[in-house]
Amino acid sequence: MTTDKDKPALDENSADYEEKWDQLIRDLRGAFPSSADEKLLYDFINIIKDAIYAFTSKTIDINNFISISIIENILSAFNSNIKLLGTELIINLISQINQDIFIDQKKRELKEKGVKVRKYRLFSKSIMTLHGTITYNRMGLIPATPDHAKKLTELGEQKIIFPLDEAIGAANLPFKLTVPAMLEVAYWVQSSSSYESAAKQLKKATGIVLAAETIRSIANTIGKIIFDIDAKDADNAFNLLKSGALELPEEQKSHILYLLVDGAMLHTREKNAEGSTWRENKLGLAFSTEYFKRSYDKKSSETKFRINKREYRAFVGDADTFKKHFFALALKNGYGSFKETVLLSDGATWIRSVKDELCPDAQQILDFHHLCKNVSDFAKGAFAKDEIKYNPWSENICKLFKEGQAEEAITQIRALGKKKMLKSSINLLSYIENNKNNIDYQKYIKKGYFIDSGAIESGRRSVLQQRLKQPGMRWNIDSGQYIVTLMSKVKSDLWNEEVVEPVLDYYGIKKENTIFSGIHAFF
Repeated sequence: MTTDKDKPALDENSADYEEKWDQLIRDLRGAFPSSADEKLLYDFINIIKDAIYAFTSKTIDINNFISISIIENILSAFNSNIKLLGTELIINLISQINQDIFIDQKKRELKEKGVKVRKYRLFSKSIMTLHGTITYNRMGLIPATPDHAKKLTELGEQKIIFPLDEAIGAANLPFKLTVPAMLEVAYWVQSSSSYESAAKQLKKATGIVLAAETIRSIANTIGKIIFDIDAKDADNAFNLLKSGALELPEEQKSHILYLLVDGAMLHTREKNAEGSTWRENKLGLAFSTEYFKRSYDKKSSETKFRINKREYRAFVGDADTFKKHFFALALKNGYGSFKETVLLSDGATWIRSVKDELCPDAQQILDFHHLCKNVSDFAKGAFAKDEIKYNPWSENICKLFKEGQAEEAITQIRALGKKKMLKSSINLLSYIENNKNNIDYQKYIKKGYFIDSGAIESGRRSVLQQRLKQPGMRWNIDSGQYIVTLMSKVKSDLWNEEVVEPVLDYYGIKKENTIFSGIHAFF
């Protein structure tokens, strides 16, 4: 005797099962013309059948119940087949478009400009998308006479015009990829250790197969679009400052804005005036206490902070150009709208000059970590690398500085005598003198300021070095710039707002019309 407990979770013998199944097949076949790949369609139908059978046969016996592994296999089969089926459907739908509408319209447009064209022949075109490659045929138009060909060239048109390509927005796509696919390529490039690695990751994640050189060109194209926007933004911000037209809010927030600067050397393929192939890759970072999350650590009895919003801006090149990018970064993150601004840096002369020119009201702080490193490096030379001597001496000097006893620290440095000081390659007294207004650490600690630049050190590793300083790497300056520009946007959580949206706009694509999105392109 069969009870309800013996029945499967899904019953294919139900009264309306056959009717529903027949309707499904009719609906699927109705979506495809007779020329569609019958095997692809029936493979999909069989996957549905297999899925239903798996559940009906594997949900009766509790000891042989359907497993998550079987479910995953079914989903895998669905995903691969649906992708192929969808691509086939789109190809067939494109083939049904009446191209004569667009051909006649294009002929009229050109005729008004004095150019006569005629139909030539059908050409095949393939475009890679995030969801498969679309291949279709479209009619080409060519000039009716050599004179018309000359006029067509003067108008900036191609030798062969494809009205259908223009109609569906495929006429000016570089690399034969859709823009979301290009964005996906750019994302993988900035997150991978090399172009070759990006090619492998891209293939695994999206199925797009491209040569490493093509991937490099795509990343450069996207990176240049974004860098050019940043450069224009930097020029505008700097010109506002210099013209006196910059307006800052009267009411200021009771938070602290932090501006940090650091750099790392980039090995390039181009020599500068001195014959060096190395360029400094400069990095700016901005964040404020407005977006801090505080937590108390019971073990250390310390309050810890997490920065929930930060923004990086990187530039490969000279300080005069970087300062424009740095000021644009500061302005965008609220410079002038906070009661206090702190600039943390390693004490380089050019950074002090930038601070005096762009944000003279900011409190500059010599990064305590950099100070102690210089003290330690100085001591190694002065004490002939005798660790037993230079370690405790260095620790004591740093302790004095941190406790606000800078004069005592300087006195003890001088007490070593010129002979010992000359053994070191670092002029520590000069370094301290140049930054004497930026080392009152007791005052800074009491005001609640950070005195070390751990945040930018982390950014220097992840933005400047992780991708660009792999063993044996040498860069074209432009390629290096475009990569760090894209990396800066990712590390600042601005990929969608400041990469995807501007690139879609650049190619004339409205975001609301992009029905499907890639893995990273819109998230």
